[in-house]
Amino acid sequence: MNKLLKWVLASVGVGVVLFVLAAVILPMTADPNNYKEEIRATVLEQTGRELHIGGDIQWSVFPWIGLDLSDVKLGNRSGFGDRPMLVIGGAGVSVKLLPLFRRKIEIGKLSLDDVSVYLQQKANGQNNWEDLSGPQTNSSTTVSTEVGDIGALIVSAIEISRANVTWDDAGNMTELKDFALKANHIELGQPFDLEGSFSVNVTQSQLVGEAMFGGLVKTAANGSRYEVEGFNFSFEGKKGAAPEVLSLDVAIDANLDIDLEEDQAALTDFVLQFNGLSITGEFNLTSLSSEPRVAFDFQADSLNLDELLPETEAEADDSELSVDIFRGFNGGGDVRIGELVVAGLTATDVSLKISGDGEGVRVFSIKAQFYGGQHKGDVNIDASGKRPWLTTSQQLTAVRAEGLLQDLTGSARLEGVGDLSLEIRTDLSNSSSMRQALSGDIAMSFLDGAIVGIDVAETIRTAKTALGRSTKAVAEPGQKPKTDFSELTMTGTIEQGIFTSSDLMMRSPLLRVTGKGSVNLVNETINYLVKPTLVGSLEGQGSQDLDELNGIPIPVKLTGNLYEPDIAIDIAAAIAGTQKEKIEEKKDELIGKLLGEKEDPDAVGEEKDGSEKDDPAKSLIKGIFGKKMDSSKK
Repeated sequence: MNKLLKWVLASVGVGVVLFVLAAVILPMTADPNNYKEEIRATVLEQTGRELHIGGDIQWSVFPWIGLDLSDVKLGNRSGFGDRPMLVIGGAGVSVKLLPLFRRKIEIGKLSLDDVSVYLQQKANGQNNWEDLSGPQTNSSTTVSTEVGDIGALIVSAIEISRANVTWDDAGNMTELKDFALKANHIELGQPFDLEGSFSVNVTQSQLVGEAMFGGLVKTAANGSRYEVEGFNFSFEGKKGAAPEVLSLDVAIDANLDIDLEEDQAALTDFVLQFNGLSITGEFNLTSLSSEPRVAFDFQADSLNLDELLPETEAEADDSELSVDIFRGFNGGGDVRIGELVVAGLTATDVSLKISGDGEGVRVFSIKAQFYGGQHKGDVNIDASGKRPWLTTSQQLTAVRAEGLLQDLTGSARLEGVGDLSLEIRTDLSNSSSMRQALSGDIAMSFLDGAIVGIDVAETIRTAKTALGRSTKAVAEPGQKPKTDFSELTMTGTIEQGIFTSSDLMMRSPLLRVTGKGSVNLVNETINYLVKPTLVGSLEGQGSQDLDELNGIPIPVKLTGNLYEPDIAIDIAAAIAGTQKEKIEEKKDELIGKLLGEKEDPDAVGEEKDGSEKDDPAKSLIKGIFGKKMDSSKK
């Protein structure tokens, strides 16, 4: 026993002496600065890049094996310019010696200061870092999460300061500046605090701002699981240029759990605050190592997409929308929104489901309260081919038309409560193709409403007064013209962006209306013919003097701009119907005049001296042609 104790004490003594000798002798005899040229030559041979180490390499041996570098520059790949890919102002790392004998690695402070990384990718996809990667390994190779024979790994501190990363994507610059990171006593199986900050500048999207992040990191002893409790991220900045600048105020709080053994990650207790918007829920990601699949459940009190999405001008570039945007999403989840605003329209109590199969996205089981009624819908985007195609089915029930149209177009030309259904399909590649490829079916039915901007009764009354056919007063100025109806129905089809319908039907106590025509959604024009027919008196419409027009169609033509159409009513044709008998009485005389025959002067002498008005037939012709007849033909 004494002999064994002597051997142990002797071994410890020898070890102490060796460490002392190493700490004193090695720095004197092995100067790493003597190997700078050899290191530079090796890097040049292996990578084709120049390595510059400007500062002295300093190192220590006991109780830490330490190494400090400064003024380090790694050149860029050939063909990518003279700007260094990597610049390190200062770096240091050390490892404690004695714990190594216990299969324990204790790293001191790992520090990086004043670092610049320049990453560049050309338009052809070639980049300046792929030549530094090692030989490609089989994608099926799995990475072990075990630490091997190492019993423990401890890092006393990590500190990164003043780090800058520039990402040049074919001239589109993204800059991450002043990146800072701090973490203390990092050990597998033990929690540690992490905090950091950075600023960002994205030239193409004109995004600038400051970000901060942090949380309590927990790890499994075998390194297979990582949690961040109380993870927080905030960003304050702006997007765009004056005068259209969007201020950004973003804050995210959540708990993050990454399980490498189960190959999944999760965000729980998720809260997103964005410019007053609040979204809560949870997010799960599975199959991390192969084809990630998501599952989520989100809810928001209100969401205004019009404020979040950038405004686009009508003259803006008609850029292509790639199918890649809709590919790669697998999984789905539920979304609930208290109030949703999109394209100026407002819906409440919104619920929907989203799913994806990697080759498209579907939004379905859409339900909402919508302008006094209900909305149900289904939207599917197929991105399996070369172009993204949208198919949608929408049903509106008991919706108030005036509020819907006012918010949608800024002008409510239709009043009433009704149902609307549409089934359409189109190409989403760009705004032009979306209109030109539009096809489908539309049906609508409205009750107890009015067509605003057209007062058929008043228009007829005004025309008759101007023609001397009525002495009734016209409507007072300032009154809103409209034509009431008890029922309005129409169905139609869309082909290549042109809507056509031939079965418009409107019923009211005064009118029966039929109509047919087309609406060109590509150039936003209308060409529609409506034929109202008076079937009752004007009682309730302000007069009773048009009974003579009962049963006579009154053609109404809508042409020009879809949202501000020209409206023309052929009153002369209607009035002609009321004069049918009188025209029959004088048809021979009228035909003769039109053929150039001379009249009996005695028959019309009283008319020539103006003592009496023209007879009804002449008034009719004047009204139709809108001008006085040639006196030579009287």
